Amino acid sequence: MKALTTAETWEGGARPAWPHELCTCGRPAELVYNTQRGETGYCSISAAAAEAREPHPIGGIDVEDSTSVLPCPFCGTDEPHLVVCPDYRVRPVS
Repeated sequence: MKALTTAETWEGGARPAWPHELCTCGRPAELVYNTQRGETGYCSISAAAAEAREPHPIGGIDVEDSTSVLPCPFCGTDEPHLVVCPDYRVRPVS
């Protein structure tokens, strides 16, 4: 498979995810976007879950309703992150 290396080759700024690439929530990615952070995986599950529930009364993420995989596959914590894990990589080190 030929590597896609520029945003120009990525239709809409995204490409289909390759095996073992992960979303920021820790699930397998469906798409990978070329962002300022670098390649960032997206699974659509966390977005669908967020749209389906009521907004948290004080804003932000309701930690009890977090859709992130725990323990975090990037840093190992058992606590849900309120933002993307600082150790996130689209292709985790195995």
